[in-house]
Amino acid sequence: MPAIPQLPSTLPQAQGGDRSNILSIYNQVCRLEITIKEKIQEARFKKDLSKLEQDLINCRVLGYLLQHAPNSTATSFVGTQILKCNGDDDQIINLGKWFCDHFIRAFKKVKGRIPPPRREPRHSVDEGIATKIDIVSSTSADYPSTRGDVKIRDRNRCLVTGAFDYALFKKDKAFSRQALDAKKEVLEIQCCHIIGRALNERLGPNDDEERRRYTATVYEIFERFGYRDITKELKGEKIDRLENVISLGVTSHNCFDSLDMWLSRIPPIDPEHKYQVHFSAETLQMYMSFKEVGKELEFSTEDPGKYPLPNWRYLELHAFAAKVANDSGLVNRDSYSGGDLDNPVDGDET
Repeated sequence: MPAIPQLPSTLPQAQGGDRSNILSIYNQVCRLEITIKEKIQEARFKKDLSKLEQDLINCRVLGYLLQHAPNSTATSFVGTQILKCNGDDDQIINLGKWFCDHFIRAFKKVKGRIPPPRREPRHSVDEGIATKIDIVSSTSADYPSTRGDVKIRDRNRCLVTGAFDYALFKKDKAFSRQALDAKKEVLEIQCCHIIGRALNERLGPNDDEERRRYTATVYEIFERFGYRDITKELKGEKIDRLENVISLGVTSHNCFDSLDMWLSRIPPIDPEHKYQVHFSAETLQMYMSFKEVGKELEFSTEDPGKYPLPNWRYLELHAFAAKVANDSGLVNRDSYSGGDLDNPVDGDET
């Protein structure tokens, strides 16, 4: 496991709430991180070392959930769940894993089985999950209308790099001249879901109950983070709504789905759809030629009613998960207890 720095010694200025209480909770996580690192130094057997390294990541995930919380509601929710562990180190570590499995994993481009269900009452979300199990529903097998509409909205170009769509370049002479004049790349432009549509797949009455519970848990966490009504907004085929998709070139799509790229809104939030592009350190090393690092983007649409822009709340959730995954070290783990990090649910291919 590569060396990773300590959690920061303090938190950013809280967005309201009892800062002293949150700092006390955060310091508890920092102390546990130090304890686990000491055990790693003393570990003699590879099996013990592997488990301790996973424990360390789980602990750090909690710390960075508090560091990067986008609002006071999210801060309070994470802090409350840590308090409910009553200082028990194992429970705190398991709580970190719960957030890994049911928050960060929901944004990774993934294939395979979902994590096993966890019903620990300390999370105090069972009632909300039970309600959502009856609400969540499957999306369709394909989404041709969304694929077509997002290309129209985004003008058949990658929103991050400005690259032009190869398929239209071959068919449309005016479009090809525009691409050549702009001196931009021409490549396959794909429809990328912000919150992956795999979350809503195979949720029918005859499908696996574990899968329905997994999806319900993810949506419950989203709402506990302060994103109210998101379950209804993305229920079933609504996961394919234009507000939840963006046009990206192949490389940008892979980076976004791997949590190696994310978009953060630029304050002040005016206009509403202005963002800055961020990349993980590893991606920067691989793609030093990225001209998009730190680039500012402003999304626009010619018809907001028919072709609405990406919802900033969905992009904010994605950015939250990406920052926690990268800073905690989770995104660099080859494997993870309970299954491969890249294998909770089937990913969005296009």
